Amino acid sequence: MVRTSPFFFENQRNKKRKEKTMVMLNCSYNDLKKAIGHDLSEEELRTVLFDMGYELDAVVGDELAIEITAERLDVLSVQGMARAMKAFLSGKPLSPYQVHDSNQIVTITPAVSKVRPHTVCALVKNLHLTDALIKQIIDVQEKLHATLGRGRRRGAIGIYPLEAITLPITFTAAKPQDIRFHPLESDREMSAIEIIEEHPTGKTYGPLLQGYDMFPYFVDAKGDVLSVPPIINSEKTGRVNISTTEIFIECSGHEQSVLDELLVYLTMMFADMGGEVYSMKVAYPDGSTRVTPDLSPQNKTLHVSNIKKYLGLELEEKIIEELLAKMMYTIVSKDKVKGEDVLDRAELETVYHLQAPRFRYDLWHEIDIVDDIARVYGYNKLPLTLPVVNTIGSRLELSRMVDELSEVMAGLGFLETYTFSLTGKEEQLVQMNIDEDKIDIVNVSNGNEVQTMLRVSLLPQQLTSLAINKKHPLPQKIFEGAFVVLPDETKDVKARNEMHFSALITDKTVSFTAIKQTLDALLASRGLEKEITIQKTEHPSFLKGRSGKILYQDKPIGIIGEVHPQVLERFGIASPVACFEINIEPLL
Repeated sequence: MVRTSPFFFENQRNKKRKEKTMVMLNCSYNDLKKAIGHDLSEEELRTVLFDMGYELDAVVGDELAIEITAERLDVLSVQGMARAMKAFLSGKPLSPYQVHDSNQIVTITPAVSKVRPHTVCALVKNLHLTDALIKQIIDVQEKLHATLGRGRRRGAIGIYPLEAITLPITFTAAKPQDIRFHPLESDREMSAIEIIEEHPTGKTYGPLLQGYDMFPYFVDAKGDVLSVPPIINSEKTGRVNISTTEIFIECSGHEQSVLDELLVYLTMMFADMGGEVYSMKVAYPDGSTRVTPDLSPQNKTLHVSNIKKYLGLELEEKIIEELLAKMMYTIVSKDKVKGEDVLDRAELETVYHLQAPRFRYDLWHEIDIVDDIARVYGYNKLPLTLPVVNTIGSRLELSRMVDELSEVMAGLGFLETYTFSLTGKEEQLVQMNIDEDKIDIVNVSNGNEVQTMLRVSLLPQQLTSLAINKKHPLPQKIFEGAFVVLPDETKDVKARNEMHFSALITDKTVSFTAIKQTLDALLASRGLEKEITIQKTEHPSFLKGRSGKILYQDKPIGIIGEVHPQVLERFGIASPVACFEINIEPLL
């Protein structure tokens, strides 16, 4: 029996191809060796990079292409890679980064609150730029835009020559026809409307401001426009050249944490170029202020027992300290505390109190520090051991039931889909006619504009699958068994997974009866058809009088019915759809 079909994943495959684009550091071999202060042969360089978890992808003359992992954007510049390699090779602690107070302020006005409400800013002085360094800066800026900035949607970067600007600076918004300046790579002054309609860069990034009546822009004390983020800088105030010695940096967007991270990467890169970093105060409309950037180290903790637990290594403290130094950790202190080893025998263990560089945004948990130790020690040197277990592994009953139900659906001629847990309110709520205020959801704080929440239902994404594949012949019958995520204050993470099972039929004509027969056949496979009842109900996603609440032992477990035409129109589906979705966990 066939459970999957390639055509349902046409769109997903295209997405995956884009996601597989590698993060590459392209730089000069000589520049990297000069920044490291050490002459490395190509083979030595390849070995060191491999031990650090990176790969020397190509060497063409003096040009290097180094593939880096997506979470280590701090090594996306020559300076960042040299910083990491110097510590790895020497084991010497990282010198602290100094941030001076500029006594300068950037004011955010209320006008910008609905379009792009946040910014973080800094000044860098005493720079000595060259054409090669400017090329590196542009390359890093664009790669940060593409990765962490998600194509400038989450955050956009602006770098300006300070000598062309009159401080203080204001971040505000106005109607696009009222914003006029001379944009980069243009021969004349233009309004923001003309820029998004006529300028090549404006055409590319203009859609990011689509739907907004007001456009954000930075303006100095003289009234000169610096830029309209996330689109383009001004020719007068936004072009850095080799005579520039002082710069103003701003990062603007919707998410404060993303902007902080972008600014840290940039200011540390400029500091490693020899520049002096100066902080700026950002003043919000509500009267609150923030001083940026924050380059102070992060406080971390490492329990030595976790090295034994996860790596199977019993290392002397001297060795541990050497390995930590190679990954740029500074040991502040260490304690002997009562702990538990892998055999659950209470004993005293060493706990290190560490400081990690601010740019190590990939350190989410103590296990990440253990992973760093494994990298420096060498994964190939780790001992091969068998796990100590006292049970025989078996599949969870819930997983077994999902597979059994899937086999039934395949036998009924349905095709299986796989959709993502990350989704957005537009798909899950708006297009389904559901009022956000009437349903509890789990929001995603660090997602993008599309992925803002975790799904609470499977049906919206399956409707999207039908819309993507509407060019294929009817009827189309699909199903899916997967987790949804629901808020739950009793859990430590304030949310819980719930296994749902759903099915949809679309054809030129389709009825409540057809999908009800499918549900009956599915439940009959487990002998539950007599324990299920359908109670007539009204639901905004379904036709009035053509939907029902699914009850198991008189308790609601799902919904069934014919999808409302307004919902179908919003998803772009021309043919009628009947569907059901149930929580199968009570059926165990």
